[in-house]
Amino acid sequence: MDRKKSISVEKDTTSCVMCGKLDLLPPLPAKTLKVYICCNKSEFELERSRLWNDAVPYLQKFCVRHGLDLIWADVQHGRRTDHVMDSYGFFRHLSEIESTYKASIGPFFLCLFGNTYGDAPLPLALTPKEFQYLRKYAVDEGKDVSVLDKWYILDENAVPPQYYLQSFTDPFQSRLAKRSDIVGAETEKDDIYRILLDIFTTAVKYGLSKSSKQQDIAKTLQRHLISGIEQQIQKAIHLSPEDCIFIERTIENSSEAENKAHPIFGAKESNERRQRYEELQNQINAAVPSANRFEFLIKFREEGITPQNCQDHAEYMDNFAGAVATRIKELAESYINKNTQCLKTSDQMFYNETLLHLHHCKALNLSLCDAAVEHQLVNVQKLLTFGAKNEHYAIMIKGPVNSGKSMFISKLCHKAREMFGKDTVLITRFVGLTTASTCCENILRAICSHLNQILQQNLSLKSYNMSKLRNYFHGLLNRISKGKRHIVLAVDSIDKMKVPKSETDPLVMLDWIVSKLPAKVHFFVSYDSCPLSPATQRLEDKAPASDHVIVFSDCTEDEIKSTIQFNLKSKMRSLSKEQEHFFRDLLPLNRTPMVTNLLLETAVRMPSHYMPGGLTSSISIDDLVLKRLTRLEQTLGVKLIRAVCRYITLAKDGLSEMEILDVLSCNNDVLLATIPTDLPKNLRFPFYKWLHVKEELGSLLCTRLIHGKYLLRWAHPNIQEIMRKKYLCQVDNICKAQVELADIFMDTWVRGKPLVDKERGVQMIDGASRYVCPQPLLYNEHQYNQRRIDMLWIQLLQSGSIPMLKEKTFCNFEYMLAMAHSKSADTLLDNLRLTTSNLLDADILMVSNTLNMSRVILSEDYLQLANELIGRVRHITEQYPDYLEPLVTQCMQWCDAYSQPLLIPLTTWLPSPFVPLATTIPDVWGCRVLTTVFSSQHVICTVRQKDIALYHVSTGKIVKAFTGHKGSVKCIHVCRGGRDFVSGDDEGVVRVWDTNAGQCTAVIREHTGDVNTVIVAANYDYVISGSDDTTVLICSYAGKKICVLKSHIKGVTSVRLNSSNSILASASRDKSIVLWSLEDLVKLGSITDGITSPITCMELTCDNTFLVVGCEDNSLHVLSFITGSWIHQLRGHEVGVTCIDVSNDCFHVVVGCLDGNVYLYNLRTTDLLQTLKGSSCDPVRDVCISRDDFFIFSATETKINVWNFYKKTMNKATENDHSGSVTCVYMDDQSRFALSGGEDGVLKMWNLELNEFKENLLGHSAGITCIAVSPDGSCCVTGSRDRTLLLWSLELLTWALSYKHHELMIQNVEYVDDERILSYDVQGNFHIWQAETGVTLTTYNIPAATFVLSSDGQYLVTSRGDQSGKIWRTNDGTMIGCVSHTERITCVARSVDDQYLVTASVDGSLKVWELATAKLTQVLVEEDCPVTAVALHTEVVSGSERGTVLVWDLSIGEPRHRLTGHTDCITTIRITSDGLFAISASRDHTIRLWSIRHGIQVTLLSMHIPVLNFMTTADAKRIIVHLENDHHVPLLCLHNSPVDPESNSEWAPSIADALVVLPLVPRHTFPHRNSGMFPVPKLPVKRKRSSVSSLPQMIKLSPIKGPPKSTPKSYRTRFRIPKIHRREQNADSKMSKMCVIV
Repeated sequence: MDRKKSISVEKDTTSCVMCGKLDLLPPLPAKTLKVYICCNKSEFELERSRLWNDAVPYLQKFCVRHGLDLIWADVQHGRRTDHVMDSYGFFRHLSEIESTYKASIGPFFLCLFGNTYGDAPLPLALTPKEFQYLRKYAVDEGKDVSVLDKWYILDENAVPPQYYLQSFTDPFQSRLAKRSDIVGAETEKDDIYRILLDIFTTAVKYGLSKSSKQQDIAKTLQRHLISGIEQQIQKAIHLSPEDCIFIERTIENSSEAENKAHPIFGAKESNERRQRYEELQNQINAAVPSANRFEFLIKFREEGITPQNCQDHAEYMDNFAGAVATRIKELAESYINKNTQCLKTSDQMFYNETLLHLHHCKALNLSLCDAAVEHQLVNVQKLLTFGAKNEHYAIMIKGPVNSGKSMFISKLCHKAREMFGKDTVLITRFVGLTTASTCCENILRAICSHLNQILQQNLSLKSYNMSKLRNYFHGLLNRISKGKRHIVLAVDSIDKMKVPKSETDPLVMLDWIVSKLPAKVHFFVSYDSCPLSPATQRLEDKAPASDHVIVFSDCTEDEIKSTIQFNLKSKMRSLSKEQEHFFRDLLPLNRTPMVTNLLLETAVRMPSHYMPGGLTSSISIDDLVLKRLTRLEQTLGVKLIRAVCRYITLAKDGLSEMEILDVLSCNNDVLLATIPTDLPKNLRFPFYKWLHVKEELGSLLCTRLIHGKYLLRWAHPNIQEIMRKKYLCQVDNICKAQVELADIFMDTWVRGKPLVDKERGVQMIDGASRYVCPQPLLYNEHQYNQRRIDMLWIQLLQSGSIPMLKEKTFCNFEYMLAMAHSKSADTLLDNLRLTTSNLLDADILMVSNTLNMSRVILSEDYLQLANELIGRVRHITEQYPDYLEPLVTQCMQWCDAYSQPLLIPLTTWLPSPFVPLATTIPDVWGCRVLTTVFSSQHVICTVRQKDIALYHVSTGKIVKAFTGHKGSVKCIHVCRGGRDFVSGDDEGVVRVWDTNAGQCTAVIREHTGDVNTVIVAANYDYVISGSDDTTVLICSYAGKKICVLKSHIKGVTSVRLNSSNSILASASRDKSIVLWSLEDLVKLGSITDGITSPITCMELTCDNTFLVVGCEDNSLHVLSFITGSWIHQLRGHEVGVTCIDVSNDCFHVVVGCLDGNVYLYNLRTTDLLQTLKGSSCDPVRDVCISRDDFFIFSATETKINVWNFYKKTMNKATENDHSGSVTCVYMDDQSRFALSGGEDGVLKMWNLELNEFKENLLGHSAGITCIAVSPDGSCCVTGSRDRTLLLWSLELLTWALSYKHHELMIQNVEYVDDERILSYDVQGNFHIWQAETGVTLTTYNIPAATFVLSSDGQYLVTSRGDQSGKIWRTNDGTMIGCVSHTERITCVARSVDDQYLVTASVDGSLKVWELATAKLTQVLVEEDCPVTAVALHTEVVSGSERGTVLVWDLSIGEPRHRLTGHTDCITTIRITSDGLFAISASRDHTIRLWSIRHGIQVTLLSMHIPVLNFMTTADAKRIIVHLENDHHVPLLCLHNSPVDPESNSEWAPSIADALVVLPLVPRHTFPHRNSGMFPVPKLPVKRKRSSVSSLPQMIKLSPIKGPPKSTPKSYRTRFRIPKIHRREQNADSKMSKMCVIV
């Protein structure tokens, strides 16, 4: 559709898309505001500059808040002359008006109309008759006819033949490349234009005054004299006048203005031009709405427009910018507001996805003529005819890569619709076209959802796995085939589909394609034939009919000839015989559609006088693409083309036009090459240059709509690979381009950067003159910036900017939450997995481990991300303070700012994400020596003992190999920041290597024995080596011997330097360590204290304090480096020590042993902190610690293990946890304290005001079984397996009384009132005793498994674990009555007022009883499974064994709400004090908060362990949880508790049809404006309402304190009220005099 699109989706439009009506498709909905600026260059230089400075930033703010790209298409920007003087450029711009119209929402055309009519561009083509007339006139009038002959050349390939204007660019290219000759070349081009324009103008005037024959020719030529501005205006008005804005600037009547030529206000024009000017004005007034027309009347001044000197001009400039900015905003808003009537978000996404695939199908069909595939179409049409009435199979099209299968399958879709009528439903999916069309499961789900809509079935398929989707798909096809319409399904490139996670066997993922299809259902699929993937091979093997497999072969000679003729005819072109033979000879050599199209593009543009050549006989895609790139580099410059190709190649999914312009504007090299003369104040990359690049790249590019943005990418992977080979063959170039792309999405360039031109000696500190649009994470409270989410992490990863990668993405909570919410938790985890597979980083590894442990709950609720990070990472942040500590703080700050109820962990009970083994490099055979390089991303190690290899750790791939040693390498040392390293072997040879070059730079052959150790003294550039020949050799870096140190009597095994490189320590098998001075190369002394065995290895701590020495007798000693005295021995390993290394914190030593284990010691306390288990048959040969102390590398004969280095100074258990399982918990209603008892017999007390552990209360000799607290909260009583009860003072924190009258284990205890306590043991012996004295008041025996005591202590309800229960009076122990079920009673609950009792049973029923009389009042039955939990307030809430929670309406005896979410047995249910909410716990590991009134889940928290019980405070702000077989005591906070009595508003769920409010707050970054422009007043800072939750207190008192969250400053541009004359047709209209724009 060529007409302007509407953002809102109408019913008929939706139907066209869902039915696949290719001829009635609406345009793709884009999120771009693109405005084309039209004006005469010389007239509006100052105004255009003002628009850049003021209107563009203002509109950028508007666009960012609505998620739009802003493209300010100022085609005059960056040019020395008006664009009409470059005809090819002008007509390129003219066609861009239509592209702008199609791409932009709202306004697309802004015209600045001044006093002059303007010049006309030279025509691109002249008929022979027109040319001969012009030439004859030029000869007759004595004009320079050679200029006409030179620049207009006859092209006989045009149909009919025409004279074409030659491009001005190519002949002057060599001169334009030289900065010194640019001005001269530009002036010569302008002179040529003026000469030719003069010939045209005077010839037309002459012809109009002569004979009728000459008048006819002159009139045809007169159309070429329409000014450039009129042609642009006419084009825009023809497209959509209501979306055009016109600004007319007129000068007050003045004799000076009328009679003088002025560079800005223009000169007096001829009558003809004035007449054309007035006609154009009338045309504008008649077509354009008055609201879009503005007239400004200004005073004439000789010096032009001077706002700094003239108040009238200053007001004009303010009002002019205000009028443009606000009107564009108004028109854009009017289109955006229509979007509120769109489909729901999910439906809109599905609609856009479907529309995109249909548009792609339509575009592919147009690129291939029927004649090119005629013989294949005939075969397929027969199959379609058969399938219209009979059962059949899918048509499978296979062929080699680039054979045109996609174009053919699109042709089949069109043909099928032609065969079966307009009612045919077409569903297409092109694999890989979008991110949603890559996975097999997603594609099948989308097809089934589409078929559901055709059948008008509203069924969600989100929970369907691949197996269920397969069955559902075939059921849908059978239903549809019973109708009248035909269904055509097409899936292209099925072999490129990703295997779904739910598919256990990837080979069967395509089995849904080969099943038999019912009549009227047609299915096309395509795949590559060479080679066949296992899945497509299985597909062919299972296909019962071979005739349904169509082999897409090469085109025949006749088809190639038809293709050539079709393309030339459509472009009204032909070829000479020589040219036609040339192309016919080339095409059979490579008949792929891509080569054919590239050659035909060349043929269509080829003039008749051009003789083809320069192409090899074996033509390929590479040859054609590289030839085009070479021509582009010659025309537009190497730097520009190189930058554009790099950016598009590296960008994931491509780049939008705005992003390309932004990144080019930030590339100083490109700017300096593009603007070779004086640098302008506006450093924005010229839009006209980008249009030229885009046009020349042509079919190499394609456009994809992703997330509402039109992205430019390479049309085929082959082209991308060609670009990568040509422009990205060096790692430095890749990293630089990736950083430049990432900067765009990090707003690095929003605030200005300097531009330095060393050649011209110019430095510009540009404020914000590059006009880069911000890319915030959120556009607004309803919309994420998907481009930033998709692009930033991959650009930073590929650029190698690890600190920025962590800070901005995977250690940034808001970024991860945005990705999990906008994409999915699986996407976040997949991206993390890809990152960790390419990058070794401790922080990212911890985050990845954390989220992998939390995958299930995050898939259910992305909001659990903060809880999981807080719960798992908080207790290890001391080890990772740089990124994980800020990450946890960000989580806490987000929780604090979040406005909805949220369960948050206050204590830690989850296992740490720390996993000992980080990664492994397998198959490293003969690895005996190991060291790390750079930032631990690479290791250098021996391979096959004699060779050395550089490995990339994460991928396990060899980067470089170093060969040269003849003997086995025994030592390696890295130096000079990793640029070089030194190695020694058992033949006495030391080699120096260049790491980057992979070459040996020096060889030292001075030793006569094995070289056991080598090191480099950086201060002296010494290479120091120790050998079995008992000597220490010092050589220069170039290999020249300096000195030989002799003192040892046996082989030297290790040499080490102190931190200043002034002292050398050498260790030997002679049981001594010798210290040497490197300054004068003399012996300082020896250390032998405590060493009784030959030394095998030695390390010196970084602080020059300790020497750690390993000996042959398996002993490991710590000695003082300063005094030489023995300190202590490290014990814990039992076998030989092979290697050691010391951490940079000087606390830890890592030891490798012959048993394959790595031992971690605290060298100061001698504690064995950790044992890293290896293989007992694979001894550790070498160990080293990474330079950041995060990883331990250990080498064995077959592999390299990389261990996480968790630094701790000693092994100790935390006092927060019980040493045995927790048995009971208690929570104070007033949120003062919590209590927990465990099998260890310890009662722990928690301070809820500080959210921290308070005290251990010791007294019991066996496990605690129960806890009860006095009504006033001053005391508590605990029962134990030791048969005693202890009464504790919670103020003095000690027990005051011991009750020992029970003979068996205490089962439960309760306070009857302030003075009496009720306790009973496992045999049902009930004791009521005095709390103050411990005197027994009453005893009686009632067998009971559970009991419930009324709040006033008068009634006791017991159940002994069978189908019956009894109600007793506590005073005398008499029974009031019985309660019973048909099966065992599972739980009992009483009402708050003690009037009613509810019992639940295995029989699935609940019964309501009167507590005082034991009278049955109601029976509630809904499910046939056991009821496991019940709570009673004003409502009854029950939970079942299946995980269902029911809210009962007692007035009718039926469930009011069925609450689903739990997947296992409900263990506990509690109702909040206001009776509006219920909290349930389950064995599925989750605790969930439900709204009883609305019947929905409010929030949840996964405990990751089955929950047995929990207690809450009255307002439910604090929860203590009892986990199954766990020694932790989880404390939770219900942030923004809906039960909060301080809150004035009642909680309400979000409205289903309303826009989703994102869980993050938008933060926009805009450049500071110059103070001389529009005033930017600071708005009052909006202070966030303080939360009623105690979470801010949690942050305040947490050991990881979050800094106060500052409110970002808000800015608003305020335009002056413009005095604008708005032109009106009706002079009497109320709006005819003046309008006000706010």
